[in-house]
Amino acid sequence: MFNVYLRLVADDGDPESVTRALGIAPDESTRHGRPSPRTGTPYGFSSWTLALGRQVGADRLPEVFGRLTALGDRGAHTLRDLARGQGWETTLIVVQEFRDAEEPREKGISMDADLIRWLAAARAGVEVDQYLMLPPERV
Repeated sequence: MFNVYLRLVADDGDPESVTRALGIAPDESTRHGRPSPRTGTPYGFSSWTLALGRQVGADRLPEVFGRLTALGDRGAHTLRDLARGQGWETTLIVVQEFRDAEEPREKGISMDADLIRWLAAARAGVEVDQYLMLPPERV
């Protein structure tokens, strides 16, 4: 299973500026200096996060990644400009949870040329987090 996010992070950015620039509301955002509702500790950075897919199988990754490429060149260039002008760093985060060691569809992450071109135009990085979620007797 996969969880996929587009996350922007800045030392001291205004998440609303990302929302205005992209015309998309985030699923989650934080603002530097504001207290965390969970801990009460002020955030040390600002973030803007869009959930592209939650608990999806590998067969749905092209659809999930297509949400990014659907933003087109304008969306990619907007992210690039936010990095240059306001210090936002953009990352495509792919979290992979291995739940069945025998399931071959859980083994790979495929990114096509359109996605890679879009990420490059946006000056976005890619982070892949992988977690083994197997029962102890299967590890």
